[in-house]
Amino acid sequence: MTVIIENANIVAADRVITGGSLTVRDGKIMRIDERLPDHLAADAERYDARGMYVYPGFVDLHVHGGNGFDLMDAAPEAITGMCRYHAAHGTTTLLPTTRTASVQAIAAALAAARHYMESSAEPLRQLIAGIHLEGPFLASAYRGAQKEEELLPPSMSLMEEWLNVSGGNIRLVTIAPELNGSEEVIRYLRRCRVVVSAGHSGATYDEMALAAEWGVRHITHCYNGMRGFHHREPGILAAAWLNEDIYTELIFDTHHAHPAAAQTLLKMKGLNRVVLVTDAVRPAGLADGTYRTEAGHSLTVQNGIVRLASGSLAGSTLTMNTAVRNVIELLGLKPYEAARLASLNPAHILGLDHCKGSLEPGKDADLVVMNDHFEVQRVMSLGQWLDV
Repeated sequence: MTVIIENANIVAADRVITGGSLTVRDGKIMRIDERLPDHLAADAERYDARGMYVYPGFVDLHVHGGNGFDLMDAAPEAITGMCRYHAAHGTTTLLPTTRTASVQAIAAALAAARHYMESSAEPLRQLIAGIHLEGPFLASAYRGAQKEEELLPPSMSLMEEWLNVSGGNIRLVTIAPELNGSEEVIRYLRRCRVVVSAGHSGATYDEMALAAEWGVRHITHCYNGMRGFHHREPGILAAAWLNEDIYTELIFDTHHAHPAAAQTLLKMKGLNRVVLVTDAVRPAGLADGTYRTEAGHSLTVQNGIVRLASGSLAGSTLTMNTAVRNVIELLGLKPYEAARLASLNPAHILGLDHCKGSLEPGKDADLVVMNDHFEVQRVMSLGQWLDV
């Protein structure tokens, strides 16, 4: 089957093609034209996207759950539920993310994700590009919503065990690089081609610079869960700003980072090194109220903001289409610049930019159709419209 999306505003890598068409066949983007092709396949399905924008499918590297589900439930229906919720908001590639819990609970979540990726008959499994392990190798003072009593020092034996349990599907690990034992773990993960991220960390500037030499190439939710900037101890933040090899996540719901802070990050890092993430948790998509996590935490959601009983932020209810809207409307980015932050940059981090992250002939047909209010109309993954 050939699918032709016509009369669309196509968000290409460096411009928006107005009134263009995009042809999909066998799960791949075959061609992009500035008008409808002269010769159409006899069996082509045509979709009129007049007035709509076609973006590359979004890639979310940091997402715990949504719509009442969470990876830590360690159940296939929970993984399906969170994937369906985020796919409905334009995400076509994601890393389900763990949180600090008991060693057994983390292993159960990793095993469940592995089984889902390898054995599930659920079509949504193709959205999962791997797992993000966030915790338990985090700094107590910057733990945020992570449970203090279950934090652990970096451990080679645990890391090896969890990589094995996951079937080698851990693609990103968040660690506080100033902790004793972190160097060995970081160097090991890099040898295993796992992306290592500094987060929930009180690292000084020198400690973060050293961690970059060991192999840290990523910052988890920049500004949040880390030592702040000070002119006499610029800390992890300045080290990330100044190192051109390091990518930085940004939760841009305007609660986790002020627009001026987001603008500063873009000025310091440039469009090629900032990655939009949701850090969405179980209550994302649900009404304001109080919810219990699988670990017994009480989460209060008010005006879409998730907090612990202590008042600390505890993840977000953000979706990727809203993050894209925010950087366009509040920061003045062009649609193709926003698409770089939401799709191409995270695809590059995962080593998937040869097949995902932008609308180009030969790449996977992962795309999202949105109206001019950034409301998702349709989502395609590997050339198939998703029923979400």
